Amino acid sequence: MRKFTLMLLTLFVSTLAFAQTPELVQIPENAEPATYEMTAKTHNGTDYKAEVQVVKTDTTLYINGLCSWLPNAWVKGTVSEDDSNTYIFENGQYFGNFAGTYDFYLTGVRAEGTNLYLTTPSFTCDEETGVLTANGLIGTYYLVKQEATLAEYFSGIVLTPGEVTYEAVELPLGLIPEEYVLKGEAYNLDPETKDLAWSTYATTANVAFGTGEIYIQGLSSQFPEAWVKGTFDGENAIIPSGQYLGSRINNLTGQEVNLFLSGADDSGFSNLVFSYDDETEVLTTTNEYWVTEKANSTIGWSQRIRSSTLEPFIDETGVPLAPIANGFSPYDPAEGYGSLGFKLSMTGEEGKILVAEYLYYQLYTEKNGVQEVFTFKPEDYLNFTEEMTMIPYTYTDGLNFTEEYGTKLIYLLFPTADYDRFGVMAIYTGGGETNSSPITWFGGSNGISDAAHLSQQAANGKQMFDLQGRRVKNPARGLYIVNGKKVFVK
Repeated sequence: MRKFTLMLLTLFVSTLAFAQTPELVQIPENAEPATYEMTAKTHNGTDYKAEVQVVKTDTTLYINGLCSWLPNAWVKGTVSEDDSNTYIFENGQYFGNFAGTYDFYLTGVRAEGTNLYLTTPSFTCDEETGVLTANGLIGTYYLVKQEATLAEYFSGIVLTPGEVTYEAVELPLGLIPEEYVLKGEAYNLDPETKDLAWSTYATTANVAFGTGEIYIQGLSSQFPEAWVKGTFDGENAIIPSGQYLGSRINNLTGQEVNLFLSGADDSGFSNLVFSYDDETEVLTTTNEYWVTEKANSTIGWSQRIRSSTLEPFIDETGVPLAPIANGFSPYDPAEGYGSLGFKLSMTGEEGKILVAEYLYYQLYTEKNGVQEVFTFKPEDYLNFTEEMTMIPYTYTDGLNFTEEYGTKLIYLLFPTADYDRFGVMAIYTGGGETNSSPITWFGGSNGISDAAHLSQQAANGKQMFDLQGRRVKNPARGLYIVNGKKVFVK
């Protein structure tokens, strides 16, 4: 969990009574939650927007979504004795536990100089519009040896009845983009250590400079076609945090989710700031940026990039390194598939950075000493419209070709026992040349990422989290965390 540097400010909690036995707030059994749009600013001033649910009666007010870590958690307020339009929320209400680590609680926050005081939260309701406005700051804390530490807080919270709508950034007509390459480090799963670690990342991007504006395309591997917009004064480009990229199907839950790009620094989520060198035309940032399912939040994060530069694109040749094996699971007739996991390095021979759009891979089979390139056919892989042997590095379909934290996962929809072993070759086409790596061969049935395997029925009986730390009740096939270990659910 990212701990905000700002939270090291003194917290005065002498009047706060901590719950001894936390209990989750439950809404009334027959309640019908209404959808509201929450707008606010984070502790460092970035804009925040999210969809929340509200249940309102004559005497009580229930709200979820006030904790970005646990957006489905409810808190309860009761009408004030002094004002029938104001609802008081008991301090210290339990949001829940995040991924088996911290217990999170509700609090109001009052700032005086460099000191932060935990206070009682409250909301006031406008009788005519139904808009709910927070009175003061509202945050989330967790306890370390009975000492409260703020995980986040919001100012200017306004809850407005109605659905939340988002609009993707579009490049203005007449503005001509220039081709760039994005280089940096991505936070991906390391096949050798089985842990998340930083590794080289590079991909093509487009940059368009307007009058006082800048547009960048290609910051997200999930949405390479998505644009983000910022201000540009000739020296610095500032990309507001929390910009909407688009929606996609979550590989693990099968549900459609929104994706956002949010900048981050040591104090938490913040605007993404690039410095610009007029001589080299290079944009450089020391910020991280995240791609997540909730703006300015780590919820559902699928990509983290740091130490990135945007440089004018030069098409160069490169020789890829051999793929890194990350596990093989043979075809199971009962399930109807097997699987193959591997990672392709974005660094080639002699340390040359490879660009994702020019990187491909091929699946090889071997039978009785004869090696052949495998052909993926539309009758087996329904998202294909033609037979394919070279698969683009950037290709995913959310079903049979997926990527989680830099690890490629292919589902094998045919009897793997027909072959002796499988291999993967990397291919790079930059600079007008086609260069390939040695083949990495997979043998035996060591499982994806050396993880344990569970049947769907066995998985449903265990407390499970996805790789973003979210509790999962009905897991689809894929990688999960059970008792602190990675498990592959078939």
